[in-house]
Amino acid sequence: MPFTALPWDGAGNKANEAEWRKMWAVEGDRCLKVGSLTFSASNRDVTWSGAVVLVQGAIGIQSGTDSVTIPLPGGSNKNICYGLVEYDPDANGLTYIVKAGGAAVNPVSPGIDQNENGTWHMPVWRTGPNGTGTAASLEHVDLRRQPSRQFYAPTAEMRYVLGLTATKGDVAYDDDGSWVWNGTSWKFLGSVQIESGVILGTNFNASGAAVVTHGLGWEPEHMDFTAYVPGGADGVAVYPSSTGSPFTTTTATIVAKVMSTGAPYDDTVTKIGWVAYRHR
Repeated sequence: MPFTALPWDGAGNKANEAEWRKMWAVEGDRCLKVGSLTFSASNRDVTWSGAVVLVQGAIGIQSGTDSVTIPLPGGSNKNICYGLVEYDPDANGLTYIVKAGGAAVNPVSPGIDQNENGTWHMPVWRTGPNGTGTAASLEHVDLRRQPSRQFYAPTAEMRYVLGLTATKGDVAYDDDGSWVWNGTSWKFLGSVQIESGVILGTNFNASGAAVVTHGLGWEPEHMDFTAYVPGGADGVAVYPSSTGSPFTTTTATIVAKVMSTGAPYDDTVTKIGWVAYRHR
């Protein structure tokens, strides 16, 4: 079955409203700008301003401030409420609304409409289960979802320039790790480097110690070892030495113990498998 290629129809006609929404809808519902969301400390209003939203392919640019009021559940009941952006294709508009579930001792969430060719709700926040009190005092969760951008920025100078216009959640990365913009600065996320290898024919001294060569070229933060001993020998456990720093860029100081007794193992281990780790 061939694709329908929007916005072209082969006849040079303009794309209609439904076709443009289909093109944008694949991006998913989100806040292109989250704006300012305030839960009032004096009443049950939740105000929102400065937002730009994408809901089912329709873009809404907020002008001024919108406010909704969280309904009281009545008596000793509680309720669960959602702040929503409602897309109504019949009204050709987006509206900031509040929707409450039924008030009860054990309330349930209100239904959220998401009909592809009808009313569609994008959650902005949720409160509850709550009773009386101001909006700020109610248990609430911010549900605004904002996309982040990713940039390849291998130098500190490039990250500085990006930071001048970065939005919280943006990511800059290079060959060794990633940074995320936390609103004021880049926070290094880092990465974990893992390497493995095998060492053959290691002789341990009377104290059960040995220095082995891993040849990594960098100093591990930690290494795990698995020993393979000659046939018939007791099981042997191998650990990094607890004396000083056991690792260099080329070697590891290790100790071996007989697993059944805990005594030092002062013989030969046929093969030692190792895994090395470091954060970058």
